[in-house]
Amino acid sequence: MNKIMFFALLAVGLWVVAPLPAQITVPGTASNLTDALNQAASNPGSTITITANLEEDNTYFVGTPVTIQGQTPGITLRGIHLLLTASNITLKDLTINGKLTGGARTNTSFMVVVGSGQSNILIENCTIINPATGTGDGVLYSGGAPTASLGGESSCVRVDTSNNVTIRDCNFVNDDDGLPNIVGIDITAQTPGNGPILIENNRFFADARNIQISCPHRNITIRGNTFLGENLGSENGGGSIFLATDFGTDDSGPRGTPIRDLVIEGNTFGVLADGINHANNAINLHGPIDGVYIRNNTFNVDILSESVYAAVYGTGLTITDNIIGADANGTGSLIIQSTSVDLIYPEPGLRMDGVLIRNNDFPGVPGGTAIGFGELVYNALVEKNNITDCPIYGVWSYYQPSEFMVRNNTFTRCGTQNGNVDAAVLVQSENCGVVGNAMIDCRDGVSMDPENLVRDANVEIASNNLLIAYNYMLRPTRYGVEDTNGSDTFADVLAQNVRIINNTIVFPGVGHLSLGTKATQLYNNIFFGGTLLLKGTTWNATPDFTRRGFNLNFGVTWPAEYPAMPTDITANPMLVGGFAPASVGDLALLPDSPARDAGTSDGYTPDYVTDIGAWQGVQVNTSVNSSQWENYR
Repeated sequence: MNKIMFFALLAVGLWVVAPLPAQITVPGTASNLTDALNQAASNPGSTITITANLEEDNTYFVGTPVTIQGQTPGITLRGIHLLLTASNITLKDLTINGKLTGGARTNTSFMVVVGSGQSNILIENCTIINPATGTGDGVLYSGGAPTASLGGESSCVRVDTSNNVTIRDCNFVNDDDGLPNIVGIDITAQTPGNGPILIENNRFFADARNIQISCPHRNITIRGNTFLGENLGSENGGGSIFLATDFGTDDSGPRGTPIRDLVIEGNTFGVLADGINHANNAINLHGPIDGVYIRNNTFNVDILSESVYAAVYGTGLTITDNIIGADANGTGSLIIQSTSVDLIYPEPGLRMDGVLIRNNDFPGVPGGTAIGFGELVYNALVEKNNITDCPIYGVWSYYQPSEFMVRNNTFTRCGTQNGNVDAAVLVQSENCGVVGNAMIDCRDGVSMDPENLVRDANVEIASNNLLIAYNYMLRPTRYGVEDTNGSDTFADVLAQNVRIINNTIVFPGVGHLSLGTKATQLYNNIFFGGTLLLKGTTWNATPDFTRRGFNLNFGVTWPAEYPAMPTDITANPMLVGGFAPASVGDLALLPDSPARDAGTSDGYTPDYVTDIGAWQGVQVNTSVNSSQWENYR
């Protein structure tokens, strides 16, 4: 009985003396911020309310769980820096400005730092701007060579942890004073953590980079933000969101931990008519990855370079459901390639596998190209995108090797710059496919061209093992398919094993096919209108065929050197749009079309497809014994 009473009294005593969170005001119950923080240290969980503007060039260590808030969102801490060295800290409704009265900036390279190992940090509805200038210019490349490290940047907020950090509804629009190497949010640390980090509904403008990720933490989400722009125009040096782990050491760096589950969604890059441009990329990724998702973003035309530049390696890059209208350049609005700061070519360990680009809308890319693939990209799928008014290419590849499938996209007026190889799709890689696309009023539907096997090497590979199937090519201003392999000093480099099957090419401006390919397969195609069906290339290369037949031509004839095969048909294909098809829907076959049930197995899909052309309206007849098929596998 006495023991029970003793413990009960002890518990009551502890309850009585335990400190309670306090409501602290500055000025008010505390005379200054130092006094307020001391009071909060004795009462963890307290709230410090700033009731008047404060100015001093000083750094404060916040080492206890606390909320620091402005009495109104306009309350300003001018020249004051906060170093958060405890967990469970909230900053809200504050303006933290590194520019002192009179215009000078503080000498400290950060305004707020979230210390290493801390967790449960919330920064909400704050304006955090104008840290001291960074050291150096923030440029990644010097004389064409990559620098060893970015380094030297100053930042509005530096996050040295990954443990449940949320930054939302804040303003990081820095004054445009021409000061170099300033970053909005800098995500760093010595060792990667598991997150989550959420950066949500903020506004950004910084000189160099708006969000820089220097440590490959897991579970970073960047959502619903507005990026007005940035100033650093050096190639690959700037960007609104910059993954910089390739330039680090230890657990980051080329062979360190890949960044996992990075989600970039629902953001707006560039605000029209605000007078501010993105001088470089909107999203600029350098380093190993294992799951990066870029979705539902809007990229406006005041992005002067690529919307997404991904020099990444690893697995799992997904770019879906974005609106991409950036100005870009001739290389592309989306550039995907496997490149490291210390890439020794070819290095299979630094390849990129598993790229998905789907359901994006490119309403017009003034600079030239929608999507480009560089070296060492494999298993890439480009599908169901709408690509309009790209004067150079809709999709292209450069720098061998890369392997991709371009499937079920719509290309309109692509390649209108009318260079040697401009097209809806330019293939400069091996083992690729262009299948089921609609190509309307493009210069070429598909163009092929050799490319260097490695950068700056005197080795060249043609577009071998290419499948071109089930595409609608309506009114190409030049050719449906044009082959420029052999067009330069490597005149003996010609593509091998190109399959052109089940395409519908209607009213080309010059001709249907210009080929120099070897071991070519050409069957089940509709060639309608125009003046020329098939010719060699402008560089006097001529094709040869391992399979040819079951094609339908109308209004254009086979040349003497390539006469019609016994299985070919010359007849009106009887298209829905007749002699004036206006859209891809007009290229469907009428019920009495002679192209129906007139083809052979396509050698691509496993079923027996019998209509000639891209449109297929037949039911598969599985009762036919496969030995009776005219099978071109």
